[in-house]
Amino acid sequence: MRFLSALKTSSLARCRQGLASVEFAILTPMLALMLVGTIDLGLAYVNGQELEDAAHSGTQRVLHDPLSASDTTTVELMGLEEYYDRSISSGEIGALPVTANARNFCGCPDGNEVSCGTTCSGGEGAGTFVELTMVGTSNMTLSYPFTGKSSVTLTRTSIVRVE
Repeated sequence: MRFLSALKTSSLARCRQGLASVEFAILTPMLALMLVGTIDLGLAYVNGQELEDAAHSGTQRVLHDPLSASDTTTVELMGLEEYYDRSISSGEIGALPVTANARNFCGCPDGNEVSCGTTCSGGEGAGTFVELTMVGTSNMTLSYPFTGKSSVTLTRTSIVRVE
């Protein structure tokens, strides 16, 4: 008992030297994890924006060349060329980590897909649309518990009315 009371009043119990070092050692790993997580999420956001820009640019190129709208392979190539910022041959498509999927469909102003040539409820004919979906992955530095994997799949879609 006497030992405990002596310890409380001793200089050892009142000593605060090194306390900042202990706090720093405890907080540094948590701060580093937060920094890495912020960087990973930022890179995933940038990758998603690049996919979205490529999808929009690919569908905008269809508007400048309406004859290409019926050929989905050409539309997919347009999206991939916009993403990679270079000319791409059709033989390269399978080897690229980013994929593009294009489709043509007809629809009414109310958002319903219909058969081409159908008259919509307002009396006008169905419009022809081109949809371009770009799919890519963003690799993470760490495997996070909420994702359960070390990469995230990103999907961005753009739709334009051709006629």
